Formats: sequence, structure tokens, C-alpha cells
Amino acid sequence: MKTYYISKNGNQLGPFPVDEIQSMLMSGEIDGGDFCWTDGMEQWQSIQEWDAALRAEQEIKVPSAPHSQPLGPKLLKQAAYQAPQMKTPAAPRKGKGRLIVLVLAAIVMIGGVFWVLSHRAKKQQIAKNIDAATSSKPFVNSLGMKFVPVSIGSGPSASKTVLLSIWETRRGEFFFPLNC
Repeated sequence: MKTYYISKNGNQLGPFPVDEIQSMLMSGEIDGGDFCWTDGMEQWQSIQEWDAALRAEQEIKVPSAPHSQPLGPKLLKQAAYQAPQMKTPAAPRKGKGRLIVLVLAAIVMIGGVFWVLSHRAKKQQIAKNIDAATSSKPFVNSLGMKFVPVSIGSGPSASKTVLLSIWETRRGEFFFPLNC
């Protein structure tokens, strides 16, 4: 009777006879996404493909004719000979996709940490520049706008400082010719 090896989640199990594999398939121990292999197969085959081929083979199976003569001692010796065990090919791994996802997630997390740290450093630098702003040396934001600190004199926010935007006017922008 032919026996098969099973590859489930990259682990090689077996060998198992056909009827045991079919009962494992029915009980849910293995599923169509797992793989099987036996001597004579070039590579591992999915259980789903194997099961479909086996069912098709069983539907058209014709019993072999019985021997008309009993086996002689020479034929008995040949029948008892077993072929040397071949090394089974490596079972296909199902976890490569998971590994790729984990590596990508780690890269994203490391990139996020670097972004947060650089963003935090940039915020601290901006805060220092704002605190150092004076009317003679205004704070300039990333758009080139200038801000100067102004103290609030009265009210609930008295003695607090706010930044007000300033705009330097240039004489050329307001020149109007008198001859219209």
C-alpha cells in the first residue's frame, strides 16, 4: 500500500496510508492547503489536488487480473526487495508571506519612531526661536511671515505675550502716478 508524507505549516509528518489521510482530511486535521508527497512524485502537491486526482482514479479503477501461476522463489525474492529510501524533497513553506509582512511592519515602525523624534526636535527648535523673538529680531515661520511678541496690558490675559504678524510695506507698492 502506498504511503504519503504530509507537510502542514512547513512541518513534515508521516508517512500515512491513503485511508488515514482521507480520514484526517474529513476530521479537519489537515486541509486542502496542506501538501503531500510520495516516492515517484517530482514535487509536493496540494492535498486538494491530490484528493481530486485520487477520487477520479478510484472511479475508473479496473482490478488487475490474478496471477495464473504461483510466484516462484526467484519472483518472491524480487517482490520482497524494497527500493532504497529516497530523501524526500523539502516541504514548501507557508509562512513566507507572514515573514514579509512582519519585516515591512518593523520597517514602518522604525521609520515612525525616527519621524516622531525628528518632528519633536523640530518643534523644540521652533519653540526656542519663538521665545527668542523680539521686535528688532522677529520670528520668521516656514512661509516667510514675520511675527513679533506683544504684551497684553489688561484683562484676564494681562501680562501674557502673544505673537502678531507684521508686514513691512515698501514705498514702491503704493506709488500711484498723478497723471491718469
